[in-house]
Amino acid sequence: MTGAVARLVQDHRERWRRGERLRVEAYLDRAGLPSVTSDDLLDLAYNELLLREEDGESPTLQEYLDRFPDHADALRAQFEVHEALRDDRPFSVALTTASGSGETDAWDGPTSDAATDVRETPSSGATTGEAPPDPRDPRLPVVAGYDVLGVLGSGGMGTVFKAFDRKGRRLIAMKTMNRAGAAALLRFKHEFRSLLDVVHPNLVTLYELIGDGENWYLTMELLEGVDFLAYVREPCPDRFGRIRAATRRLADGVAALHAAGKLHRDIKPSNVIVTRDGRVVLLDFGLAADQDEEGRHQSSDDKLVGTAAYMAPEQAAALPVSAASDWYSVGVMLFESVAGRLPFAGGAILMLMDKQRRDAPSPAEFAPDVPDDLASLCVDLLKRDPVARPTGPQVLQRLGAPAEVARPGARLAPGGPSPPSSVGRGVALVGRDAHRAALRAALDDVRGGRPVAVYLHGGSGAGKTALLQGFLDEQSERGDAIVLSGRCYERESVPYKAFDSLVDALARLLGRMSEVEAASVLPRDVASLARVFPSLRRVEAVARESRRGRETPDLQELRRRAFAALRELLARLGDRGALIVAVDDLQWGDADSAAMLIEVMRPPDAPVLLFAATYRTEDESTSPLLRALASAGALGVGDAPAGGFDARALRVEPLAPGEALALAGSLLHGDRGLAEAVARESRGSPYFIAELVRHVQAGALDLDAADADPGRRLALDDVLWSRVRRLPDDAREVLEVVALSGRPLRLVDLNGCVDEAVDGRSALALLRAARLVRGTGRAETDEVEAYHDRVRETVAARLAPDVSRAKHGRLAAVLEASGEADPEVVGVHFLAADEPAKAAGYFAAAADEAAEALAFERAAALYRKAIEIGRHDDVSRATLSARLGDALANAGRGVEAASAYLDAAAGASADEALERRRRAAMQFLVSGHVDEGLETLQDVLARVGMTLPRTPNRALASLLWRRALLRLRGLRFRERDAADVEPEALARIDVCWSAGVGLSVVDTIRGADFQARGLLLSLAAGEPSRVARALAMEAAHAASTGGSNRRRTERLLATAEAMARRVEHPYAVGMVTLAKGVSAYLEGRWAVAQARCDEAEATFRDRCTGVSWERNTADAFSLWALSHQGETGELTRRWPILLAQALDRGDLYAAMNLSSYLMSVVRLAADEPARARAELAATNARWSRRGYHVQHNDALWAAVQIELYDGRGREAWRLLEASWPALRRSLLLRVQFVRTSMKFLRARAAIAAAIETGDTSERHRLLAVAAADARALAREGMPCPDAYARMIRASLAAIEGRDEEAALLWREAVAAFEAVDMNLCAAASRRRLGEALGGDAGAAAVVESESWMRGQLVREPSKAARMVIP
Repeated sequence: MTGAVARLVQDHRERWRRGERLRVEAYLDRAGLPSVTSDDLLDLAYNELLLREEDGESPTLQEYLDRFPDHADALRAQFEVHEALRDDRPFSVALTTASGSGETDAWDGPTSDAATDVRETPSSGATTGEAPPDPRDPRLPVVAGYDVLGVLGSGGMGTVFKAFDRKGRRLIAMKTMNRAGAAALLRFKHEFRSLLDVVHPNLVTLYELIGDGENWYLTMELLEGVDFLAYVREPCPDRFGRIRAATRRLADGVAALHAAGKLHRDIKPSNVIVTRDGRVVLLDFGLAADQDEEGRHQSSDDKLVGTAAYMAPEQAAALPVSAASDWYSVGVMLFESVAGRLPFAGGAILMLMDKQRRDAPSPAEFAPDVPDDLASLCVDLLKRDPVARPTGPQVLQRLGAPAEVARPGARLAPGGPSPPSSVGRGVALVGRDAHRAALRAALDDVRGGRPVAVYLHGGSGAGKTALLQGFLDEQSERGDAIVLSGRCYERESVPYKAFDSLVDALARLLGRMSEVEAASVLPRDVASLARVFPSLRRVEAVARESRRGRETPDLQELRRRAFAALRELLARLGDRGALIVAVDDLQWGDADSAAMLIEVMRPPDAPVLLFAATYRTEDESTSPLLRALASAGALGVGDAPAGGFDARALRVEPLAPGEALALAGSLLHGDRGLAEAVARESRGSPYFIAELVRHVQAGALDLDAADADPGRRLALDDVLWSRVRRLPDDAREVLEVVALSGRPLRLVDLNGCVDEAVDGRSALALLRAARLVRGTGRAETDEVEAYHDRVRETVAARLAPDVSRAKHGRLAAVLEASGEADPEVVGVHFLAADEPAKAAGYFAAAADEAAEALAFERAAALYRKAIEIGRHDDVSRATLSARLGDALANAGRGVEAASAYLDAAAGASADEALERRRRAAMQFLVSGHVDEGLETLQDVLARVGMTLPRTPNRALASLLWRRALLRLRGLRFRERDAADVEPEALARIDVCWSAGVGLSVVDTIRGADFQARGLLLSLAAGEPSRVARALAMEAAHAASTGGSNRRRTERLLATAEAMARRVEHPYAVGMVTLAKGVSAYLEGRWAVAQARCDEAEATFRDRCTGVSWERNTADAFSLWALSHQGETGELTRRWPILLAQALDRGDLYAAMNLSSYLMSVVRLAADEPARARAELAATNARWSRRGYHVQHNDALWAAVQIELYDGRGREAWRLLEASWPALRRSLLLRVQFVRTSMKFLRARAAIAAAIETGDTSERHRLLAVAAADARALAREGMPCPDAYARMIRASLAAIEGRDEEAALLWREAVAAFEAVDMNLCAAASRRRLGEALGGDAGAAAVVESESWMRGQLVREPSKAARMVIP
């Protein structure tokens, strides 16, 4: 725009605003200017357009085309530009090249003038205090965690807002992309992350990339200052000195950007801020691009980008751009600063065309006082030929600065350690031939269709990681295996953390697949897996299924589905090729990860894969994951592995002397003498060898010194610390933060933890080169961590306590502000910073998250931590204790849960206290702590107006009365929702349920009494789920009375099942299934009982929470059914796993069930009666001594069996005779199964004692007892007791010399036991039959009996037969 037309435009504008609203034609006529140039006319027309819009009009293009038809093309282009600027979107214009060819290119238009209007802005960084008021403008975006306060600037590529970070308590700048297509967004992310490592005082600091799926934002430091032009135009005694200094600092930043391989492509005054302390900062990397090997960049979409006034000619012509293009823009800014105007005038289109036609003038033409050096620099920078422009170092030199100041990170270099170039990228893999062969053999087995787990374990620094990585690299190079690798981090607190990074790798693998490929491997229920591992939703096919699928509200069901989905996904991947799943540092895993791994690798039909992992041997006894795997026989160490689980342990020892020498020699390039010294002093540690080599190369270790302590000189901590001490201050501060973090730290969080003056990005570059930090490989989060645990430990240990506290506090504050960190991590740092109150809050939040993710063990540990360290009022402590109780109950730790519930009751309201005491009573009882449970239960009953019958007889009377009431009223009820039932009524029902469940397998009669009470109350209330569970339990109790009650039992079960399935209540369904199993067991239908109990256990495990008693009961009845079927082999495989889990939980109920009768079966099958006797004594010592419970009876059964096995019949009889009165008083003999089993046992003991005694009268008495018991058993009218009776009669006939009758009875006993699937009893009877028959037939029967027993892992068949029938 010429000076003349500028005055016309200004005059027209002033007249218009005074009320003289003249159109351009009328204004020119009044001014006496009948004609003007085309450009001047267009400028006046555009001015009119703006004025009319100010008045609220909406002028159209067609109106101007009608008024000025000779300028149609120019008007169309001008309208397009105007609308794009107004709407903040891209546009296209016709550009005439230097040849005048009129080629057309698309141009992502200039940044609008609004961006240059920014002057004073609030400062960035650690701005704290009260949050600014919420934004009023509804047009501003809403971003979680931020208050968006206003617009700072807007352009074709994006809009920049001022915002307040509520978590970080600071003002920041927030840029949003106006166009965020998938390809553009991916490029933008890549460029953003690349620029994070380009750190320089003259480049803006980027903080965070935020996306919600539709909108994307970048946050960055908000700078206090003015734009470049405003700064250089401020009054100043030495104006040109200020311009020269500011331009030099700008050039420093541009040169640093170029040195990092980047081009800015939109350098202009509004993208450069000068702070109050004179810091010149280049902003807005929205158009930044990578340079190629020749230093150039060609836009891949052939679009022009930039701002017209500052754009280089080659950029305007859509030719490749280079660093010279950015220097041209700097030249325009310098020109404008010294001359007060742009080198080219006119509209944007005219400006771009002029740049193609001619060189820029000298600024001296417009400002004669411009110093010659600045004028000359402007002319050279604005040459049309980019090759003719000065380079970055030349620009800096001409501005009076040494070229090296532009190098990114250069200020860290002086005094810093040299990169260990001779050591290479990592420790070379030397030796380990046997280990590599074992890994290859395992993979060959996988290729043959066998799942295998291999654990590489050894001490810290033994080379486990290098060994595993070398194997993975070898297989990757072969290209015929699918490799998924991850790592488990010490303080990474996500649930299932051993799998977390693996699933991230899995997500990346799926993301690289085509839609068809992904669909072929995704499991049917991938949505459940994505719920546990949200990173999978990055895969479009998974995200689509997640949106489509319906998640079950039940957390246990969700967990089961997630496990099953992962198992299915890995199986499908394994079908595509040899699959290797690798995890480094497995020792940091959690117990829930162990459960997932065991389920994934569980036979039969486990996914065919090689699971390869490393862990530190010293952590076997402390790591929850390793302990859980070991107890399940899935770690390859210790006891025999779980059935079908092929787990192999490979211990990684220090290198042999020859191997250590070879490794040291390879790192020292053949210096044998030095290599021998390093190998000798390293003691075979590969990592130590590498550190010593670095130490030696740095000249810091004098191996020949005679007056120094070798232990001190060669301590790894000292070697590392000697390197750390030589770091520059910035690098050392960054390393200290990384070390104290204890886990991978995002770069944005790391930046927040160091002083603003620290050049964090350059410090990280130096630390990476020195192998003190490393990236985690997670490009999505840009995380860094200490290169090795010993680096972290060394640095953390050397910090002064006050420094450590301060840095932990800074870490806690930054992670808290980020809103991204795991709450447990934040809590750890607050605790280390001596802020226990804040730490407690975060531990509680982490516990809530863990419970939500079904990681109950971790949740319990975190709740405990929150309670221990916090200063809570009574209500909050009670609430936390209640949550702790829930977590412990869900984890199956009943006695611990009960204690937590009692603590929670202390600070609760009356209703809450009652509920928590009820839960405590139930947890005590179901975990086998009977005395504590009864005491608590009595208190709870009293609070609801009920009492506990003092004696079994009173309990029986109460039971008979209530069952009579049930028969009179029937099972009819009016269904009501729980919300419509009085809370007091529901409380009484639940109290009865807790008492019934807790007592049912301890004190059967009392349990049945409360069950009947609860059923009556449930029917009266009408709440369906409570009625269904009560009916199911009533059916189980009804079955206990024997076959005569079978029809009633079946009716109850049918009614309960129909109701449970109708209301879709998983717990009620599980209880009905369990009741079916218990009923079948009590009726002697063992196979059916086992199947139903296993089904019930699966339902409880997968679909319910807080059901440890129910699962324990199902497991116990299932194993009891196995024992009665004589399946000692399967019992031997399943029993130790369940026992280890029960003992680990402190579950006395489950442990007692497993450690008495069942234990005796397993130990006696292994011919270990002494061990069985000792273990039984230890178990009995832990159980309540009050009364006579089912568990006392099981222990008696076990004790008698042990003595019978050992041939000590008289001792067996003594035990039985001494305990029989207590058994009779307990009324357990009213339960048909107990009655028949114990009479069978008594008869066997009587026969064994009679055989041993020399007293004739005693012998007759004992045999009479056996005969009476046989008659009583026969009268029961059930198949199983009938088989018992036949066996006893056969034995009596044999003792009394009635051989033919005995043989006949033995045959009948064999057939009777086979009919009821009691195969061990059948085998023992067959042996006795063979002994009675004699001859070949008899010998064959004995051989057949022994063969069957040995097939069931019975070592001494003759003793086992003696135990079954003397």
